[in-house]
Amino acid sequence: MNIEKLEVYGKDIAVVSSSEILIGDVQSALDFMATVQYETGCDRIVIYKSLLSESFFDLKTRLAGEIKRRKVTKTEV
Repeated sequence: MNIEKLEVYGKDIAVVSSSEILIGDVQSALDFMATVQYETGCDRIVIYKSLLSESFFDLKTRLAGEIKRRKVTKTEV
C-alpha cells in the first residue's frame, strides 16, 4: 500500500494506491481507515476503485452501507 499525502484547499488528503484489493469486508475497511489516519493524520481518503472488492458494488451484500454505518457510529463515539 502506497500513501501520498496532499493538501487541497487547506485540507490534508491521503491518496492510497496498491496492487491488491485492500477492502473486502467491513473489518478490513475499518482497519484500512484507521491505518491511513494513524500514518498520515488525514481523515479524508481517496482510493481507486480497484482497491475495493466487487462485493462493495453489489448492493444486495450491503457492504458499502455497513462500512458507512460503522464509520459514522465509530466517529460519533
